[in-house]
Amino acid sequence: MLKRSEHVGGCTSDYGVSISDIKHACDLDYQTVHEHLNILDKHGVLMEGGSYDFNGQAGVAFRAMPSGWPIAQDIKEFSDKNSVTLSELLVDLRFNLLD
Repeated sequence: MLKRSEHVGGCTSDYGVSISDIKHACDLDYQTVHEHLNILDKHGVLMEGGSYDFNGQAGVAFRAMPSGWPIAQDIKEFSDKNSVTLSELLVDLRFNLLD
């Protein structure tokens, strides 16, 4: 989701993704996507339910940490600028690449 995210304004985070894009990328039906998004929303990872800037489509935005740190935005921008893939950071947990 972070890889497919794009800049959106007026949210608690600068990055979000349309629910339709998630549905197609994961090959899931809307009910299943919403079930997973509800879990991420409940745990403070995403904010669901808005129509941000996805041509009027509903989407989700990544939440900032309680401290205000926009962690998703920083990880995505770091990845883009430093030739480090999101998969290396978020799947392989190669945090040494952040040094």
